Amino acid sequence: MRGAYTSFYQKASNVYRVYPRLAKFVIVGAVSGGGLLTYSQVRSYSRSAYVDAQSTIKKKKVVVLGTGWAGTSFLKNLNDPSYDVEVVSPSNYFAFTPLLPSVTVGTVEARSVVEPIRNIVKKKDIKVLFKEAECYKIDTVNQKVHCKSIQNTNAEGKEEFTVDYDYLVVAMGARANTFNTPGVVENAHFLKEVEDAVRIRRSIINSFEKASLPTVSEEEKKRILHFVVVGGGPTGVEYAAELHDYVHEDLIKLYPDLKKYINITLLEAGDHILSIFDKRITDFAEKKFQRDGIQVKTGSMVTKVTDKEISLKERSTGETKNLPYGMVVWSTGIGTRPVIMEFMKQIGQGNRRVMATDEWLRVEGLPNVYALGDCATINQRRVMEDISAIFSKADKNNTGKLNVEDFKEVINDIIERYPQIQLHLKSKKLKNFVQLLKSNEDGASKQIDIEKFKAALSEVDTKMKSLPPTAQVAAQQGKYLAKCFNRMKECEEKPEGPLRFRDTGRHRFKPFRYKHLGQFAPLGGEQTAAQLPGDYVSIGHSSQWLWYSVYASKLGMTSSSKYNNMKGTSILVSLLHWAVNKLRLNFLEITFQSVTVPNGFGILCMQASCNLAKQFSMAVFLLHLIFLTTILQGLAAQETCDACGLNNVCSLNSNRRPTCECPKGFSLFDSNDPDGNCKPDFSPSCDEVYSEDQFDFNELSDIDWPTGDYASMDPSNEEDCKTSCLKDCFCAVAIYRSHQCWKKKLPLTNGKKDITLNVTAFLKYRKGDRPPRCPPL
Repeated sequence: MRGAYTSFYQKASNVYRVYPRLAKFVIVGAVSGGGLLTYSQVRSYSRSAYVDAQSTIKKKKVVVLGTGWAGTSFLKNLNDPSYDVEVVSPSNYFAFTPLLPSVTVGTVEARSVVEPIRNIVKKKDIKVLFKEAECYKIDTVNQKVHCKSIQNTNAEGKEEFTVDYDYLVVAMGARANTFNTPGVVENAHFLKEVEDAVRIRRSIINSFEKASLPTVSEEEKKRILHFVVVGGGPTGVEYAAELHDYVHEDLIKLYPDLKKYINITLLEAGDHILSIFDKRITDFAEKKFQRDGIQVKTGSMVTKVTDKEISLKERSTGETKNLPYGMVVWSTGIGTRPVIMEFMKQIGQGNRRVMATDEWLRVEGLPNVYALGDCATINQRRVMEDISAIFSKADKNNTGKLNVEDFKEVINDIIERYPQIQLHLKSKKLKNFVQLLKSNEDGASKQIDIEKFKAALSEVDTKMKSLPPTAQVAAQQGKYLAKCFNRMKECEEKPEGPLRFRDTGRHRFKPFRYKHLGQFAPLGGEQTAAQLPGDYVSIGHSSQWLWYSVYASKLGMTSSSKYNNMKGTSILVSLLHWAVNKLRLNFLEITFQSVTVPNGFGILCMQASCNLAKQFSMAVFLLHLIFLTTILQGLAAQETCDACGLNNVCSLNSNRRPTCECPKGFSLFDSNDPDGNCKPDFSPSCDEVYSEDQFDFNELSDIDWPTGDYASMDPSNEEDCKTSCLKDCFCAVAIYRSHQCWKKKLPLTNGKKDITLNVTAFLKYRKGDRPPRCPPL
């Protein structure tokens, strides 16, 4: 993945040189098709008057604890000036956490994934104060939050203070879950904060510097350069992939003598990595990591971590092993923060692992305290708990028996209040709730009593699911809660939620409903796995660009010298540079103020205050840019190596054009077709007289045929790999890398030569056969 951003601009520049008219098409298409508009911020007199009127009203105070995805999303969407807001957090910035693995290896700079909270709130019409401090106690009786400054004590020597609240929004996130494993906190790195990513990056470099010292032994070098990742979830897998690309594409060039000592291991206690993803993605990721030389050990539970060794227990055998390492990154899920655990004990939730809220994100039993993000979970009400109340709501005449028509007035409220019903209908392939009821009607009277109603809904609660602790969930919860606060007064007068089945009237708001938009798993080598709604799975380079596009649309990107160095190489590259760095895409909203397109191209400027039109313009432009990027990728396919025939090997020449050449020991079937098939200059044989003494190897560096493995093994060295191939009459070539060996048989497909492959190919030939007809690679 590392270098993908730069390689795209290089490809775009090459395409521009080959297709000079393409630049005009891109510019016209992006500007006209994208509907790019700029807006000046206009505040009407009526809006100002409204704000002035609000200043005379006593405002409610909202205290927000945390500046992560949930807290920041709440702040960005809260726009009712009847609130005074105070934010308390030890971090004075919002961090775009999905890119933290990229920060650890320098693909993305730390400053590019953070945005100061004060920048986010300074343009809002509501009063927002920020305190860089840590909350250590929540007092719900007196409605106070006790805080402690993370800075040095003030002039009076005080570092603790309290903050009063009318409404409290707890969005403090979670900490890394160590499962109380001895030595983890003292010896492992975590990947939760920007500071963690920076420390990991420094530790990687320190490991290479230490291993390069002349006083370090061979065994010690192997230990120092053994990088271990614990946890096969999305974060652990992405970090392992990023680390592999960083080491083999960058660091090996700086430390070539250390190449043979490098090893990356991914430990997972379960049966597979990426277990929350589709099995197709899991299988692809495991095979790709095996090909890349990343050792994946599943069923391995870490029992202890010292400063030099990790103790493992194999789940299948119970065997205990010690694994020497140089650096370990711990990524095994999340745990509850101590301050939240203490708060849970105060409110009677001490026996729970995570703080519970209702469907409106209110902490159970505390109507003015809300919790969202990783620090809380929604305790969805069970249908069977309210089954009698639901039946009574529909039975207005108290007859004890109802037909399907009697339920029609409350069906929508039932489905909205209990989302598990919709999941149950989907699993049973029923079109609607009426079909579910009809399946339990009395055959003669076509009526349903309370017992039949219970029977119809008896399996519904088994479909209840907890929401995953992801940034996507937290951001949606923050936005939902802000909208509730914005419409608090309106909905108190005119409730819009479902019926209160245990009480009278309606709930003020509709309950929170999470909408899953898909998930990504970057796997390195500019390949990403995407699992999108509708059971759609995409794996490869196209998913990588989809990943870039989605994250670019959510991240307020800052200028990077990597892009600045390429600015001006062509009109096309300048346009793309401007689109990425100047549009300031931020949480699917875009703020156009005074924008100047580079290279003198003008754009239509309008004055408006219509936020909907602004968002629509941005969305169309972004989709158009993605479409054009796809076209560029297709045109830039000339730089890819996938057009050579069987047994042939492809490489890119100095002009980045693919060339095909037969490897040593092979020659072309058709001398007039250099891109065609190659045939062996010896006679492959698996007859009865086959003897390993008849064969030897041509050793080829950085050449591989990635597909067609029929066997693999974990030899101790290259000799074991060669010996295994010699003894196997079917083996035509053995590929060796990082203590792993893959055997392949003829014909060989998709051959590639690239210095980044970091492999050695042992191509078998029969002794005494004629020499190769073409120059060896």
